[in-house]
Amino acid sequence: MRERSFRCRVAESTWLLPFALLLLAALWYIPGAGGGALWGGLLATCVSGYVIIEWNNRNSLLRVRSRMSSSVFFLLMAVCPFLHQWSVYMVPPVCLVLSLCLLFETYQRPRAEGYTFHSFLCIGVGSMFFPPLLLSAFWLYFSMLVHLRSFTWRTFVAGMLGLLLPLWGYVGWAIWQNRLDVALSELSELLVFVPPVYPPLHSPQVVSALFVLALSLMAVWHYVRTAYNDKIKIRMYFYTIIFQVLLYAALLVAQPQWGDAVLRVLMVAAAPLVAHHLTLGRGFKVNLWFYVVLACWLALGIYNRL
Repeated sequence: MRERSFRCRVAESTWLLPFALLLLAALWYIPGAGGGALWGGLLATCVSGYVIIEWNNRNSLLRVRSRMSSSVFFLLMAVCPFLHQWSVYMVPPVCLVLSLCLLFETYQRPRAEGYTFHSFLCIGVGSMFFPPLLLSAFWLYFSMLVHLRSFTWRTFVAGMLGLLLPLWGYVGWAIWQNRLDVALSELSELLVFVPPVYPPLHSPQVVSALFVLALSLMAVWHYVRTAYNDKIKIRMYFYTIIFQVLLYAALLVAQPQWGDAVLRVLMVAAAPLVAHHLTLGRGFKVNLWFYVVLACWLALGIYNRL
């Protein structure tokens, strides 16, 4: 029998998503009167949230009717004003969630080349703006082999073609513009590992990153402990998500110079896991944790605005 605690009522409320959207829009424009950069950032965030909704609905990631996945993403973005301005780093989160949504369609599908190609094409496009997104490709292949059971030599080739197509297009454009050497040098510089230099612990970026990391890792730990409650298919989906969350959690710590970009990608990847934890967890401890998360979220919003 489902609990009827405050946490469950919030998670299953039909008003949760409209509330999250209104709060997102309100907090987005508190610092100033707006402008093209803010409008672009808000639009990109709404597109990511919409794809998360489709991702959740198509795959039934939650066992109850809930808009918690997209709401978690919107609420996390709302309290991080340093992520609100439009930048090219808002493209990779959309690409990653689209890629995962398409990849899940390959689950035990005998001929999954089409979905695989488009899934890896999204990663290839996103990596043109954020090169570390290429790291996702390795783990997507791993998940296809171990979790989704859709890895064949055909899907491998389809994935590589999708991954390389944007690069081929970029190289072709560089040759047309007679600047191939400049383009290749720019790409090589982006892929060089830089020793981490961490900002002060009291900076909004670090405090926000610690909150998102704690929330994500707690959700991973909770799912690993309670995965038996889900069907096998849903477990495989969430294990695929977990590998992506752990990848970008590690990248956030190892390469802080990519902090804002990685944080956006981590929020998108972790949203279904956090939603699963807060929606389907049971017992007094989860209810207490929900209040702690709310309090920390409010404190983070106030701290980032000061």
